[in-house]
Amino acid sequence: MKVMRILLALLGALLAVAGIVGAAYVGPDDTVVLDEHRVTAARGAPLVTVPSLFSYDDLRLTVRARSEGPVFLGAGEPVDVRDYVRDARVFEVTGINRDGSTRGARVNGEALPVAPERVGFWSEQAFGSGTQQLRLTGDEPFQLVVASQGRADAPVSLAVGATLPGLFWACLSVAAAGLLLLLVGLLWARLPRPVRIGAPLVSLALIVMGAVAVTMPSERTYRDPGQTALRKSDAEALVRDFAERRREARKRGFPPRLDATAWSRAFAGAALETQRVWTPLFRALPQSKPSIRRDFDTDDAWQRLKVLDMFEASTDAFPRYIVVALRTVPERKVGKADRRWARRNVELAVFIQRRSWQPWLMEAYVDVPNAQVPDVGEPAAPTDQVITRARRDFEALQTLWTDDALAPRLQLGKDAREFARAERDLTREVDFIGRMEQAAYPYAGSSGSSDPWVVPTAGGWLAIGSARVEERVFAKPGMTVGFNQPYAAISGAEKSTNVTQNQLVTAALLIPRDSASRTQVIGTGWGLIED
Repeated sequence: MKVMRILLALLGALLAVAGIVGAAYVGPDDTVVLDEHRVTAARGAPLVTVPSLFSYDDLRLTVRARSEGPVFLGAGEPVDVRDYVRDARVFEVTGINRDGSTRGARVNGEALPVAPERVGFWSEQAFGSGTQQLRLTGDEPFQLVVASQGRADAPVSLAVGATLPGLFWACLSVAAAGLLLLLVGLLWARLPRPVRIGAPLVSLALIVMGAVAVTMPSERTYRDPGQTALRKSDAEALVRDFAERRREARKRGFPPRLDATAWSRAFAGAALETQRVWTPLFRALPQSKPSIRRDFDTDDAWQRLKVLDMFEASTDAFPRYIVVALRTVPERKVGKADRRWARRNVELAVFIQRRSWQPWLMEAYVDVPNAQVPDVGEPAAPTDQVITRARRDFEALQTLWTDDALAPRLQLGKDAREFARAERDLTREVDFIGRMEQAAYPYAGSSGSSDPWVVPTAGGWLAIGSARVEERVFAKPGMTVGFNQPYAAISGAEKSTNVTQNQLVTAALLIPRDSASRTQVIGTGWGLIED
């Protein structure tokens, strides 16, 4: 019995000390942090974890980083981070050892395209001098980026820990079980037999209950999730940021600066073509009558837009694009007719993001009369069959604009019919001075492809595309033709035996899922562009 008493007392003492020390180390937040290690193999390159490193269910991660100067610590979606470091010189962390040291390999490349603290896609980030810390969960895949912003070759020290819910109380349970065994061992002779027998069982039960209470993360098979769908609040923030950059572009592109390069701050593709034409137009306006200059509105209506809906095609790479449905909020001073127009009409705008760290730019836009905008569908990538149909229907629409051909597969909206009629009337109007030739050409936007931008809707697909329509007027023998200012500044000629005018026409097509149903043209818009 004496040996039993000593064994129980020793075991109880060990358990009590281990439980108390463990509880003190873990703390009430249930967090265990491994020893900090300096990642010397990186040699000043930013650290980037592989996406599968923290692929665990119920993971609650704590990461701490420090360097000799300011240090950045950020977590982002794998698609964004992968694009951000695609051509960069980094140290790729593939594993973390039990002692807290890292495993990985250095990847050669260039410097990061932009400082990480200036990037907006981080889900969590910390930046500053001293130790920076993030607390993360493994609900969604993420990658960590750690970058020293001080001396170029300054090494980064990294410490990683995990929060295990219930671990603090498990340590206390072990301590309680140890104290109980210690008391039983010391007071063995004074305790009744049932207590001497039951105490070890109670201690064992405390240890088992404590262990069961701890939530341990479980490893899961990593699958690349692609890009997370944007929310309406993201679209609202995107439009606010775009409006700010557009305001700055207008300041530089309009008089007195007349900087034609400023428009690329906010626009790309077809939208850029139709917006930057304002600079040569205003450059020519001082030569025109004051009444003509007053006809061009310089108010920035984008400050009064409301986001209605957002359409998105899922993708796992950049560039990415979305279509935003917008409505103008009229000012109090406008008349009833303008208010009625604002209530009835919606603008569809295509925004693209070329790289994960770059801002969203407007690629194309078109007004939709009578708000014929479909309901939003679940984000999905358009199939080759859908893209082929969108391309074919858009080509039929281009033929309708220039050749007065029939388009039996298309159901034209009011503005689409008006544009086609205007093009035909223009041809007849120039008969007395000569003849006009019209041609439509596919327009390749910033993506390098002339295919329309296609996004899913609740009942099909929404396609928005642009085409360049060229109108060339040939004068009769002995006559000359030309444009008045400011349009002559855009076409590049005032009077000649023939003149050419180019415009970009953008249309929105609603493609039903049923291949037998007709495609509906819900919006058409056009704007002059430079030759």
